[in-house]
Amino acid sequence: MAVQVSVNQQALSIERAAVELFSHIFSYDGQLVHNRGICCLDFGPLFAVSKDVAQRLHVLGRSHGMGANRLWARAHEEGIRMGLGNIDDFAFSGPFSLSVNLLAGLSFELLLKSAYVALGGQSKDSYLRNEIGHDLVIALERAKEQGFYSQAPYLEEVVGRINEPYKKNWFRYNPQDVLLPEFEAINSALVSLEADVGRLCKALD
Repeated sequence: MAVQVSVNQQALSIERAAVELFSHIFSYDGQLVHNRGICCLDFGPLFAVSKDVAQRLHVLGRSHGMGANRLWARAHEEGIRMGLGNIDDFAFSGPFSLSVNLLAGLSFELLLKSAYVALGGQSKDSYLRNEIGHDLVIALERAKEQGFYSQAPYLEEVVGRINEPYKKNWFRYNPQDVLLPEFEAINSALVSLEADVGRLCKALD
């Protein structure tokens, strides 16, 4: 019982941290709309202005980061409900793992693209989709070429570790045995990256 209380407190602290870190998710001048049951942001006209593109990517990237945090906490809660002995292992490699890492990968991709665009990179959707695509290493390289610097701990290492399974859609369709960083390392990098990109986007106003 003492272990369960400790783990439950850990899960709650993760969720509270997610709420605090990402509670400003709709801080930009966008409104929440529903299209075919999908929640999205509507900024009006298509994003011809780089500022709008950068801020939109930031908001969406931040939302996926929040989702990864919430789902990680939920995995701990489910492990407690099932009475498992090693709940951290269950959260890391159990049925929630693919979704957690997919959301984290989406967050990295969109935040890095946001940084790239905010610092003057091409904002056309065709370029972001075709030239950068889902390759997190390329996204980080393009952002750095524009002068981006992040204080995110071990950002290059974390991005390098999850890049291959993420860009090859292993987290979606074809799960395979792959060595991944602990979620705490992924989350620390994401939280710091989001803050750095957020400052860039706010400076555009």
